[in-house]
Amino acid sequence: MPLPSPYDGKRIKHATLDNIYMVLDGTLRHIPSWEAYTRLYADNDWETWTSDQLGQLPLGRPLNDDVELRAHVRTPGERIYLWVDGTCRWIVDESVMEKFHFVYDRVKWNTMPDAHPNSTNTGSDITAH
Repeated sequence: MPLPSPYDGKRIKHATLDNIYMVLDGTLRHIPSWEAYTRLYADNDWETWTSDQLGQLPLGRPLNDDVELRAHVRTPGERIYLWVDGTCRWIVDESVMEKFHFVYDRVKWNTMPDAHPNSTNTGSDITAH
């Protein structure tokens, strides 16, 4: 299970390029398109880092272009998942949603194949600490 990093959840834009990254599991994950970005975020309130600053974090593989937030049904307390790398990773609570700057109006409801998320590939939980 990946250990959370103090940088997890940051959105970082390269200072001179158009590249935007999410830090997940302590690695920079390039967000491949504006469409992928807007499936997760409602604003462009990112930090801007130089190449030298970005070089301080390991570079992970790019996020897949179909990355999104998913849930089975819209009910109070429904588990929200980050669909990434072909797996559903449970966002364990509101503090994680806030840390990653994810917004509920970006969640794709009714996108889990069954009521039970274990019917799909599940990855490690995303936690805040």
